[in-house]
Amino acid sequence: LLTAAWQSAAALTALEAWVEDLSWVAVEARLAHWAQTFTGVALPAGFARLHPYVNALSIYPAGYVLAEARVTRWLRRLRALGGERWWLSPAVQADVRARIRKGGQVRFPEE
Repeated sequence: LLTAAWQSAAALTALEAWVEDLSWVAVEARLAHWAQTFTGVALPAGFARLHPYVNALSIYPAGYVLAEARVTRWLRRLRALGGERWWLSPAVQADVRARIRKGGQVRFPEE
């Protein structure tokens, strides 16, 4: 959970830096804000320049955020299919196998 929160702060900072064309002072302030908001950790001044993804304004951490959302959504489905001990359910095992066979494409339904 901490990793997801930390990567969310980095991802949001990088995305906002691109969209808003932020200066480095603003990027540093934004990362400090999001890190404090999401993790409760206060960052020292200049930390954004030390962060490998924020430093490069890379949106790579956004992939972690999307993966977390997909996993959370999938776990809800697996629990609905299999109940409290969902990992033992034949329906869940069939769902996992079907997704593995499908390959790397996982798409959310339109709704």
